[in-house]
Amino acid sequence: MLPEDAGTVYRTSSGGQSWKLLTTLQTSMFAFHIFFADQNNGWFLTGDALWGTGDGGETWAPKFQVDNAQFGFVKDIFFMDKNTGWLATSKGFVITCGGG
Repeated sequence: MLPEDAGTVYRTSSGGQSWKLLTTLQTSMFAFHIFFADQNNGWFLTGDALWGTGDGGETWAPKFQVDNAQFGFVKDIFFMDKNTGWLATSKGFVITCGGG
C-alpha cells in the first residue's frame, strides 16, 4: 500500500483481477483490519474509530469512536454477525459493541 492510498478502501469480486474504489478517507487516516460478517455488513479500523457499512461496502460511516487516552488504539476487530462484535486495544482492553 502506498502512503497516498492509506485512506482508501477497494473491493474485488473477480479474485483480484480488478478492483473498485469504495471510499476515500482523509489523507491522515489509515484504514486497516477490514472484516465482513456477511455479504452486506462490514467494518474497518482507523487509528481511533470503527467504520461500518450495511450495503456491501458501497458506503461507509464512522460507527464508534475510541478514547485512545483511556483504552489505547484499536488493534483488531471480530464480528460474529451484524450486531455482535469485539474490539481489542493496545492497552489490553476488549470492548464489545453492536454493529448497527
